[in-house]
Amino acid sequence: MMNTYKTEDTDSNTAGFDVWVDVDLHVDTQLGLIQFCLEGERVLGWSDNMDAIASAVADSVGTAQWCEKYSKLLVPSSRKGAGNRFFTVTRMDQENDDGDRPAA
Repeated sequence: MMNTYKTEDTDSNTAGFDVWVDVDLHVDTQLGLIQFCLEGERVLGWSDNMDAIASAVADSVGTAQWCEKYSKLLVPSSRKGAGNRFFTVTRMDQENDDGDRPAA
C-alpha cells in the first residue's frame, strides 16, 4: 500500500514525481550553488552541506541522482566501501527562490 498526499504545491500522484533521475553535477562552493540538468532544464540549487557535497562529487565520477519528490541528491561513491551520500538540496527558481539562503 502506498501513502499518497496532496498539498497546494505537491501532488504525490503525479507520474514520475518520486523517480530518481541521473544528473550530471557541477558544484561551485565559492558561489554556494549546485547546478544540474533535469529533462533539458538547468536546475540551480543550494544546500547547507555544500562542502560535503563538493567532497562527495570529487569522490564520485561527477554523476548523481535527483529525486524531485524529496528534494534529495544521491551521490554514489567510486571508492569501494565509501557508500552513498544523500543530501537535501533546495531548488532555486523564480517561483521558489525567496532569496533567504545562508551566505556561502
